[in-house]
Amino acid sequence: MSALGLGLVGSPAARSQSEPIIDPAAITLRAGRLEFQFRAGAGSPADFELWRTTGLESPANWQAAGEATIEAVVEGIFVGSLPIAPEARAFVRVRRVGLPPVGPGPVLNEVMSDNVSAFAAEAGRFLDWIELFNPHDEAVELAGFGLSDDPANPAVWKFPSLALQPGARVVVFASDSPAGTPEIPGAWVANLGLRSGGDTLILSDPWGREIDRVVLPPLDPDQSIGRVPDGAARWHLFAKAQATPGWPNSPVSTGIVVAPPEFSVDGGFHDPPIELRLSTREPGGWVRYTLDGSVPNPFSPRYESPLAVVRTTVVRAVAYDPDGRPSEETARTFFIGVHHTLPVVSLAAPASHFEFRNGYLFGMGSRVLNARGEVLQTYPFSGSNAWQDREVEVHLEFHEPDGRPGFRQRAGLKVYGGWGSRGYPQKSLALFARRQYGSGRFEHAVFPDQEVDAFESLVLRNSGNDNHYFVNGTFTLLRDALMQGLLKGETDLDLQAYRPAVLYLNGEYWGLYNLREKFNEHHILAHHGLPPGAIDLIEGYGDIRAGDSKTYLAMRDFVNTRSLAVETNFQFVAGTYLAEDNFIDYHLAVIYFGNFDIGNIKCWRPRTPKGRFHWMVYDQDYGFDLWPAAIYVPAMARDYADYADMFAFATAGSGTSTGWPNAGGRTLLLRRLLANPGFRDRFVRRCADLLNSTFREERVESLVAGMAAVIRPEIAAHLHRWSWKELVARGYGAPYQPEFHPFTAATWETNLQGLVDFARSRPGDLRTDCQRHFALTGGLGELRVDVEPPGAGFVKLNTLELERLPWQGPDSRSANG
Repeated sequence: MSALGLGLVGSPAARSQSEPIIDPAAITLRAGRLEFQFRAGAGSPADFELWRTTGLESPANWQAAGEATIEAVVEGIFVGSLPIAPEARAFVRVRRVGLPPVGPGPVLNEVMSDNVSAFAAEAGRFLDWIELFNPHDEAVELAGFGLSDDPANPAVWKFPSLALQPGARVVVFASDSPAGTPEIPGAWVANLGLRSGGDTLILSDPWGREIDRVVLPPLDPDQSIGRVPDGAARWHLFAKAQATPGWPNSPVSTGIVVAPPEFSVDGGFHDPPIELRLSTREPGGWVRYTLDGSVPNPFSPRYESPLAVVRTTVVRAVAYDPDGRPSEETARTFFIGVHHTLPVVSLAAPASHFEFRNGYLFGMGSRVLNARGEVLQTYPFSGSNAWQDREVEVHLEFHEPDGRPGFRQRAGLKVYGGWGSRGYPQKSLALFARRQYGSGRFEHAVFPDQEVDAFESLVLRNSGNDNHYFVNGTFTLLRDALMQGLLKGETDLDLQAYRPAVLYLNGEYWGLYNLREKFNEHHILAHHGLPPGAIDLIEGYGDIRAGDSKTYLAMRDFVNTRSLAVETNFQFVAGTYLAEDNFIDYHLAVIYFGNFDIGNIKCWRPRTPKGRFHWMVYDQDYGFDLWPAAIYVPAMARDYADYADMFAFATAGSGTSTGWPNAGGRTLLLRRLLANPGFRDRFVRRCADLLNSTFREERVESLVAGMAAVIRPEIAAHLHRWSWKELVARGYGAPYQPEFHPFTAATWETNLQGLVDFARSRPGDLRTDCQRHFALTGGLGELRVDVEPPGAGFVKLNTLELERLPWQGPDSRSANG
């Protein structure tokens, strides 16, 4: 059921495609009429009818909808409209009328979804390819037939005119390159992105009816699947040397491909419970399935009769041929009676991985809890299984909140993060796309506000120390994302994309997470175009994540042993080792945030003679007064008495120790660079500019309000899910303690106000600290900037281009007063 109280029938799971596909993302209710878009392969409005019923009992009482209208938008897309009464419950479908019978057509005959070096489309260019075969005794005109990798649109690419003779073959190349579909002389190139491990390739007739399909199993580079013999029902797996595009398929293969099972209803969101039928295309075959998250095996329940799905469930199924050979798995999550305004991630794996006491991933284990239930360790329970480097295979689904398809595939799952994850009941998780599971990428625009739409890894973050389990913290579940969001579009710092999402684990609600990009070598490749072998990626103070640390350690050694007050030494550092503006912005951001956990360092450089280090912003959860002042000042006094002045904090110490929180090794680079008068002047001026632009109070308040509004509908359910009462009810008892503050939406709202209060007071406090620390004279006045006549141009103030005039702000034109 949709939010309008309407059920849409004509799902992407429909195998015959005899009915057009209704687009759930294009539904409106206007002046008592329901309007929606639907797709069809061909036709005019007169070829369709709108039907409705109030329920899906068998047989449903379908009736033609009165006062219905249908209009064409563009080729293959139509808008339907029909009256709907307030609070009405209805199911709607589109029926095609007057279709000619299905005639002879070609069949999909061989497919290669990762053509690395097997068959060149042209010299030096390798594209995925699809072979069609005509098994009939007469020629088939291909004009209007379609190929698709999207069940909701059975004709993404249409064939031009060609009479395919009996027994003949034709090869179509496939590419979904962001640069556009390439043109290759004498060849057809379809705008399709084939992926191994679950993608479905569909062949449709000129009226949009599906006439053939194949689900692509996991394929290694240069492997293909094909029918043996040509046009037969059975698919085989071919190695590189056995692939034969445009020629008869080889009788020699590396194995038989068993067709995966098919579901009568597609996964996704359903209001009433559903009746699910499983089937197989294997003559004489059978299906086995599971409902507990585990992978089906020969001892799993055998499908005999329809399954009643009455609660949110992940159904995993495997088909077997008569000889007992298994297929690849088909899995779908059915969300029953739940509604979310955020994207939803569903994971399925054996439940034993997530069990509290001994679970392979989440379990406390015998080093934390003994057989008598006695607690042997305290937070962060470093002996627990969560601190082990373990990865398990999961079935992963990503669902957009508006009904648009996301992606589903097998993936790797690990526990991710440090104390603020592994020590808490709600743990952060890292997802990995790997060849061994099927596809090596998650291909979807997970973060719609950026161009990158393919990822090797993603993180489901519990918001780190901004989580409700952090002792005496002021949790908001968005703190780090807020701070990075303030820098977006304002600096050239590397940032992690953010999108809040809801997680279900084996059909169980697992609450709210921060979906983030993972900072690794793949991030640099996606955003900067530099492969892992072309960069140095450093974490902490020399730990290597890609390349090597020679240049990084040489930089630290030079800075530590030479006076940077000497201009030639400073210019060598700035010209050889670090991107100065980037470095300044990073440290000023951390200082503004008030994040005393300054050891979360990642930086990278191109491996070129003048490749300089750029800084990456992550894990800023201690910022924006995570701890109230009455708590953090006494706590920090144990290590450093003047935490409130972040300029002093970030430049304290001596030597090279990198101990927590701000030993000399942690403050080395900034502290030594500020000995240079020119750098010091640019640093102070940029601080003023950021406070007058990026960190202006009203800008921060607006971002807080916008981000909070997005997750507010989920807060109450999330906090209930992770409350002490719920933990005990689920067996998550000792060693956790009752919450230190109420896990309520009201507490969360109070904590949000704390972010706003910080944003209002921070600029003034930071200006005062800056003046005192750098001994600036003259104080701050108000500066008003305008041009005459109005609109005559813009003004550059320090690093700011003031295009919106008049402009007014604190006067910091001189770092020396």
